[in-house]
Amino acid sequence: MMSRLLGSLCLAALGVLGLQGCKHCKSSCGPGPAPCGCNGSVAVPGRVAPMVPAVGDGIPAAPIPVAPAAVGVAPIGPSVPPTNSLPPVSARYGPSASLQCPQPALPPAPPGVRLAVPAPVITDTRASPAAPLPQGPIADAAAPLPVGIKQFAKPKTQVATGLKPDLDGLDWLQAKGYKTVLHLVQTGEDDAAERRQSEEKRNIKYLSLTVAPATLDRATIEQFNQIIGDPSNLPLFVYDKDGMLAGGMWYLHFRTADFATEEEARAKATRLGLKEDPNGEHKVMWDAIKKYFTGKVQ
Repeated sequence: MMSRLLGSLCLAALGVLGLQGCKHCKSSCGPGPAPCGCNGSVAVPGRVAPMVPAVGDGIPAAPIPVAPAAVGVAPIGPSVPPTNSLPPVSARYGPSASLQCPQPALPPAPPGVRLAVPAPVITDTRASPAAPLPQGPIADAAAPLPVGIKQFAKPKTQVATGLKPDLDGLDWLQAKGYKTVLHLVQTGEDDAAERRQSEEKRNIKYLSLTVAPATLDRATIEQFNQIIGDPSNLPLFVYDKDGMLAGGMWYLHFRTADFATEEEARAKATRLGLKEDPNGEHKVMWDAIKKYFTGKVQ
């Protein structure tokens, strides 16, 4: 009796479970193919959902679907690759393609040419003594010496001196923008031609100053210093016929206007045309200078 009762209970439980499985799949267990089996599992061709019996009381548990094995199982429906996936690199660019960025090819270096590594530059930060400044009037090193003007020199800023210029020298002065020329003449010397060539031909202001060594006075020296220092005359060119008058007046200018020593004034004046000649014509100018500073000339 007990065994029959247990058997009846088992059959009833199986029936209840079968009906629940059919309801879950929304299909009845009837004849003909059905998408849902009476055992509660999805009927898929080629797949089998085994029943796993319960343990302990002999009552079988509900059917548990098991995922099909990866080997030998046909996929359901056509195989469609994911839309966000890309084909392999070899399929897009060939079997030799790689994921590395291609490097630009460098041109081959010509044979026998090598770039030399520059030597390091070492700067000496120690203070070096300053180079001595040039002494005395010299010509402007940045500009070439003019053609047609002998003994050309620049004793002061915007003031040049030399011997009497010829026509080419006057053209050079005009081209360089000299505004004024100062001609130092001896007593009775005719300078009408020089005035005409400067003022009428080249529009250069012409000034003349008579210098008499025998009667050299303070008024002549002050007049010379005033012409040199007048900004309206700059740029200025001072000249005479042989350098004696110009060199002597520059010596007096250095002593009276620039307050140079006798040695400094003498060295500069000799470079500007005043010669150290104790027996020649220039001795007359040196004697006049000596008389002026000894007070014998007023």
